[in-house]
Amino acid sequence: VIEGLESPPERGPVGEGSLTVSNGVSTISVSKGTSGGNAFLTIDKNTGTIKSMSTADGTSIIARQGDVEDAGVNPNYTRAATDNDRGGIELLLGFVLPDTLKFLNPVIFRVYGLFNGFKELSYSWFWEVHGLMPDAPPVVTCTNIAVSETTGRVHIETSCSLQRREGSKEILKQTFKYTVFDDGWVKIETHVQPNACIKSLPSLARVGLEATLDEGLFNMTYCGRGQVENYPDRKTGTEMGIWETTVEENEVDYIVPSENGNKTDCRFVAFRDTKGRGVCFVADPDGESINVGATLNSQADLHRALHTYDVGGKKNGKAPIYAHIDHKIMGVGGDVSWFPVVYPEYVVKADEDFNYTVWMVPLSEGDDPLLLAKN
Repeated sequence: VIEGLESPPERGPVGEGSLTVSNGVSTISVSKGTSGGNAFLTIDKNTGTIKSMSTADGTSIIARQGDVEDAGVNPNYTRAATDNDRGGIELLLGFVLPDTLKFLNPVIFRVYGLFNGFKELSYSWFWEVHGLMPDAPPVVTCTNIAVSETTGRVHIETSCSLQRREGSKEILKQTFKYTVFDDGWVKIETHVQPNACIKSLPSLARVGLEATLDEGLFNMTYCGRGQVENYPDRKTGTEMGIWETTVEENEVDYIVPSENGNKTDCRFVAFRDTKGRGVCFVADPDGESINVGATLNSQADLHRALHTYDVGGKKNGKAPIYAHIDHKIMGVGGDVSWFPVVYPEYVVKADEDFNYTVWMVPLSEGDDPLLLAKN
């Protein structure tokens, strides 16, 4: 435990301020005061997720909708496949089959699995078959939404269906409970229920949230393991501490671009502009730590790229930020790259439900993320 981050008492009403809720056709907006001024938080009624958020002085936290497709704070279950994620019998078969038969690969791999077992097929093969790829992630649809108010708080509950992009088959159900406080803090409680069709997967890539942040919030401070990237099965040589970096420096340029830059065992991560304004994501004091990461390239772009020059060149302050706040993330393996060999204790099985809580704390100029996280 980092000194000073012991669990505080439960947060209560924080002031005499009031909140105004505007229930529009496609969004639910929350503003401070009774006049319903500029909204500091917006929930998309089509997806049930956060689409915009700002600090007390109006600084945007979320990237502009025109700059990023589906900008906001969205459920995330995919990652840009690593070499080890792609390692499987289909990789070996791909080397021996003539090019004229490549179009038969999906059928051949499935037949191989039926006769010899599917455990030798790669993790990425399973993710592709079940609609969990970063370049074709599940479609999020809100099926129900409810709003209520108490002193100094607004409560918004959404129920979501996550469906395959091709075929519209539901693969997950997810609920969000947003508690919005009159000082701008937002508590996000979520419950994830995998459907039967994915419960037999060897592992999910991750269970968490992706927040697409404004390009100006590139200064990164976190409490967790560092300073190099680390994963659940690759963290022994790292140290717990409070680390400062930038999003550009957090990225790792692998020869073949892929998932990168994760930090494990984190209690909070803050993203701020040059004036100290931004947002802090905080693990629930009574819950598990979180995995955090951030890149200037989307997981889809990293997954599609074959070379560093396909995604390179993005600079701090010139590109939106893709921040990952994960409850669980699969290890990276590495004993061999030809077969799926992530150890059982480091996979993320989809055979049970997931529950986790994360706080979003807007940061104004002069705010100290460590002090806010303690509260």
